[in-house]
Amino acid sequence: MRDLSEYFRREHGMSRRRSGFMSREIYRDESLSREWLPTGWHESIYPPAIAFTRRGGHLGEPFTPKQHAAWLKAGGDRA
Repeated sequence: MRDLSEYFRREHGMSRRRSGFMSREIYRDESLSREWLPTGWHESIYPPAIAFTRRGGHLGEPFTPKQHAAWLKAGGDRA
C-alpha cells in the first residue's frame, strides 16, 4: 500500500493524506482502481476473471477386483 501512496503523490501530485486515502480506496473499489492505476497494477490487485474452467470427463464406475484382474490379463492399457 505504501507503493500506491508514493505513486499517487509522485504521479498525481496528491497530498500525503489524500494519497493514503486513495490507496485504501483502491482496494475497496475495483472501478476506482481501473480508473486511477496503470493496467499492470490494476490486474495484480484484481486478477481477471477466468473465462473457462477445464473439467475432466466422467470416469464412470470403478472396476471390481474381478474386472480389474481380467483387464490386466488382457494387457491393461497396453492392449
